[in-house]
Amino acid sequence: MRVTGLLNIDNHSVWVSLIVVIVMIAVGCLLIKITETHFAPYLASLLTILTTIGYIINSLIDKEMSMVCMATLGSFLAVIGILHLARKEDLLMWAGDIYVFSHAVYVIANMMCVPIARLGETAGKILYITNYTDTELSSPFAGVFKLPEAVWGSFLAIAAILPMAYLALTRRKA
Repeated sequence: MRVTGLLNIDNHSVWVSLIVVIVMIAVGCLLIKITETHFAPYLASLLTILTTIGYIINSLIDKEMSMVCMATLGSFLAVIGILHLARKEDLLMWAGDIYVFSHAVYVIANMMCVPIARLGETAGKILYITNYTDTELSSPFAGVFKLPEAVWGSFLAIAAILPMAYLALTRRKA
């Protein structure tokens, strides 16, 4: 969403939401294809290192760092390092899958769960994942063709994750 600010584009437009969903699913599909290669055991290591570096850079820019977040990233890196030393490639591929399928979780949480959680207090308590969402991707769809955003968000989330589901079910592990 920072890119839209740099390009002077409205964050709350249908097109921006669609582009974010498409990019998230495309990256998820690309990562699924990578898990079919011999690089799969190293995916979790690389992405955790990149995430840690990105978090540190962002923390330096914001001048605010969470030690809990750094401890979590450090612990995950340590566990991955131990798995590499123990040559547990199957567990390393599972760790990589955390990153691969987080893209689908992001789309489902922001497109489907957020608008459903706003339908009532009970739904908001059940869908606690909405407490951790950073964007409201479905809100620009509210009222398009006189349909509520919960309908649009659910339809688009399910349609978007179908390619990832297909690739996940048909993939060959390295």
